[in-house]
Amino acid sequence: MGAGYPTVTNVPRATRMFHAAKIKARYANVADAIKGQARAYFAKGLAPVVTAADVRKIVLSRDPRYQIVSVQQTADYAAGHIKGATNIVWTDIADKTAKLDPHKMIIIYCYGGQTGAQASMFLNLMGYKAYNVLSGMSSWNNDPAVGGFSFYNPAAVANCPAVKQRGTAGTARPRRAPAGALLAVRDRRRLASRGIPACSARRSSGCRTHGLRL
Repeated sequence: MGAGYPTVTNVPRATRMFHAAKIKARYANVADAIKGQARAYFAKGLAPVVTAADVRKIVLSRDPRYQIVSVQQTADYAAGHIKGATNIVWTDIADKTAKLDPHKMIIIYCYGGQTGAQASMFLNLMGYKAYNVLSGMSSWNNDPAVGGFSFYNPAAVANCPAVKQRGTAGTARPRRAPAGALLAVRDRRRLASRGIPACSARRSSGCRTHGLRL
């Protein structure tokens, strides 16, 4: 659900145009550049995101290190947006990077986070430092009039069938190990008291990993 933070309808004054961000790495051709930038992006493990609460602090402090961009449709942006945010529809982001300051951290938000994630990933591949607002406007303000919404409604789920891996269903009975196959509880405790990991080894042969007999 949205945090109930306020939105505004006034449009910020047009900023000057900027040169595109510079990609620090050197590549032999366009294909290598795409692959290289993608590898660098995915090597970070997680997509860069910020929460609505983080953005709220930035807005209140008027932190000049950030530029906030709404990638919503123009009508939704006009109905209400985060204070100070400019509007670049997400499908136009590749053609309008001149509106983005390459020296600032770019905060992208959309409706529920999906298109914002795509836009922010593109900008990161292009050499910008971009962050997607987690869950988009729906985490800022869930008023449908300004594009926010509670994006998960169980009643609207189609309830299509799903399959379960055999043996993982909640009602399935787990297979029992053969009698004497696993270490008894008391033997595990005895090993633990000696600082030795307890293994699922056969009692007759001891621990195959640690070479122990009970």
